[in-house]
Amino acid sequence: MKLLLLFPPTKQSVNSHFIQTEGEGIGSKPPLGILYIASYVLENSIHEVTVLDMMARSLDDEEIVKKIRTISPHVIGVSCWTDFWYPVYRLINLIKKNFPDVHITLGGPHVGIYPKETLSNEYVDSIIVGDGESSMLNLLNYLTYGEPLFKEGVYLKTNPFPGEFSFHIEKNLDNLPIPARKLLPLEDYTSVLAKDSRITTMLTSRGCPFKCVYCKLNFQSTVYRSAENVIDEMEQIQEMGIRELEIYDDTFTWSEKRVEKICRGIIQRKIVLSWAVRDRVSSITEKTLELMKRAGCNRIHLGIETGNSEILKNIKKKITLEEAVKSVTLAKKAGLKVLTYFMVGLPGETEKEVMETIDFAISLNSDYAEFNICIPYPGTEMYLNGISRSIIPADFWHDYATNPVPDFIVPNFYEEYLSKDDMIRLSNLALKKFYFRPRVIFRELFSCSSFGEFRKKSRMGLSLAKNLFC
Repeated sequence: MKLLLLFPPTKQSVNSHFIQTEGEGIGSKPPLGILYIASYVLENSIHEVTVLDMMARSLDDEEIVKKIRTISPHVIGVSCWTDFWYPVYRLINLIKKNFPDVHITLGGPHVGIYPKETLSNEYVDSIIVGDGESSMLNLLNYLTYGEPLFKEGVYLKTNPFPGEFSFHIEKNLDNLPIPARKLLPLEDYTSVLAKDSRITTMLTSRGCPFKCVYCKLNFQSTVYRSAENVIDEMEQIQEMGIRELEIYDDTFTWSEKRVEKICRGIIQRKIVLSWAVRDRVSSITEKTLELMKRAGCNRIHLGIETGNSEILKNIKKKITLEEAVKSVTLAKKAGLKVLTYFMVGLPGETEKEVMETIDFAISLNSDYAEFNICIPYPGTEMYLNGISRSIIPADFWHDYATNPVPDFIVPNFYEEYLSKDDMIRLSNLALKKFYFRPRVIFRELFSCSSFGEFRKKSRMGLSLAKNLFC
């Protein structure tokens, strides 16, 4: 079999009222999901695999058709997120009209939430629910050799549909080969926060043990890689000539012992990478942060979400404001850059609580902060609660899943005390108050170590200012 794995374009995707930037923006990251699938299929079979990231490479319809005709695949797998459901729908429509015999299979978070609706689509031949590595190989072997399908994960378009769609989990991540990064051009991936021109991402775990009400990945079990396996991948990344890495785990420091093994292994093997992590303010210690810094960690991203204790309880975050203050202080003391995440429009939130969040974010003195409007996504406790309480008047995500439209505008947020316009106004105000302070502007410009970094940050700042003030 010839397998083509696609990450979809973003044109005409969901409009979530986030601030839009022009030009280089914040950069783009390699699609790890399909790269994991590619490496697993290549290592465990004789099937051929090609990968195309259409988010990084903007292609028109004619170019897409030409690419597919050149590759001549038997099976096309497409990664599907709810935000990109219309671009995926449009893409598979184009593929089926030009290549009717190609088997199209869809996977990704959207499929996990709406398996029946996705499989019902006229252009879809099968779906993969959950982790896709062994499931994709199972599908290819079924189509090639007639091997039986697993009891979970892979579903063909049959009549009637199965009564239940089971979520497949890869339980031993050490058994998965390292993502096949070489199948995509390394130069396509950058970050506005990166000093080097080449950057990549990696995962040392999947899932999260916590159940925040706004999270759309609550259905995924938590599985971890061993320290040795993580270090092996870092070493390979260095050998590829990449110097900057972002670790996308929901919580990197869940085990102090594992973090210590990873960091000491990096130091012992003389791996020289500048890396960043995402973490919880409740799980980091001074000792861990200092060791991470010694091993090359230069930045930590912390999800705090709000500056109000009651709102933290409402969203089941299970952290305290005191932990947030302590973690930012310790991270900066260790010499790490700190990026903090906050949201506007959380359950129970009024304008008073949002202003408290803005003041709290500024008081933390982190290097960077994001203030996003909290979107009630399908499958989240927040969305289901909003519908049951009539705060959200209709199940609009289900309507969108069954009838995707271009540039879909999210019709309702969690508008308990704040309107949609209020949330947009307050999130913009937060960005203005945080970033457009003279000392922040001068700090960023004078911290640039190269003209390329200066140019990236300047363009990002000007684009942000244009959207906020014009």
